[in-house]
Amino acid sequence: MHRLLLMLQIFILLLAVGCRHGEKKNVYLERDTDCFSLQEFADSIVVIPLASSDADPLVKGGFYATAYCDSLFFVLDRFSDFSIRVFNPSGKLISKLCRQGSNEGEYVMAYDLLVDESAGLLVVLDPTGKIVRYSLSTGFPFVDEMHFVDYLPAAHNICLVSSGVYALFSLSAEYQLYICKFKDQTISHIRYSVPDWLLFSPFMAARSPFYTYDGHAYFFDELNGSISRVEEQRLTPYLRWDMGEYALEESMLPPGKTPKYYMTLLNKSSYRFATQFTAAQETDRFVIMRFTFRNQGTVLVYDKLNNDVRTFYLTTEGMHFIPGPLHKQSMFLLIHRDDLPRYVPKKQIPDGLHDNYVILEYKCR
Repeated sequence: MHRLLLMLQIFILLLAVGCRHGEKKNVYLERDTDCFSLQEFADSIVVIPLASSDADPLVKGGFYATAYCDSLFFVLDRFSDFSIRVFNPSGKLISKLCRQGSNEGEYVMAYDLLVDESAGLLVVLDPTGKIVRYSLSTGFPFVDEMHFVDYLPAAHNICLVSSGVYALFSLSAEYQLYICKFKDQTISHIRYSVPDWLLFSPFMAARSPFYTYDGHAYFFDELNGSISRVEEQRLTPYLRWDMGEYALEESMLPPGKTPKYYMTLLNKSSYRFATQFTAAQETDRFVIMRFTFRNQGTVLVYDKLNNDVRTFYLTTEGMHFIPGPLHKQSMFLLIHRDDLPRYVPKKQIPDGLHDNYVILEYKCR
């Protein structure tokens, strides 16, 4: 009898732990004492200048996507020529891939990319209709490709779920999520959609509402920052934020208005509400999100160790902070040289940097 009761207690305890998925964390946006030091997050920040010829630089103000693996950095030019520049860890340009075209192994456009490192593949997303994969070996030869199905007109962002399995986010298909499996050559829909009124928002853009951590893929809602784990068949709630009076709720919006009404409303919403979540990342200790509040870029940090949530505009060092892609124990951020003083203490900025982009490597604690 005692043994049965003990087993029942253990079962109840496991259920309680399992309920932590999707739990809501309180966020207090009016705290004047909230702060965050870069030293809490990283042992050091390394500035890696990217080399390129004067005739072919990364254009300041360009729109780029990045991917990282142990020995290579990839920078995709999303709007200029859809080329992919390949750098080594010291920032030397070692290759430039220009595979634009309509034939096999080519893409009409390229909007996002990732490294499927266990399979030795560079995966490039053509939003107009296919995914193309290249080998990470010398010359990056074409390996295979997969075309979209009729019910997926376009996809803009891609995330690794497991080797050969990718999550796709579609802007033009009403913000739908899909799972693509190369082995089976199948694309399936994950049940997710935003409210119809949000389709009129000037802020909803094809950024990249994904991040990966500890072998799992995560998707976050750009409206309220709710995070879900991406499974092969569904989304599993992971974390939610309670912004109190600063949360924009669907119930606040009257039905039946015109697109112009909603665009005007949402254009003002970043002052009154916490919204426009545009970046997220997770480390062993922190969940970090970038959003807009009172027309300022704001950072939310959930400290998993202390079960505490903080928000701030600047770190205690007076620096801006944007979560970027994580690879092993480093987080990376692509920024232009001219913006370095906003992100790195002045004494850590190298002298004589060329007029080009740099990669910041935060060596996480």
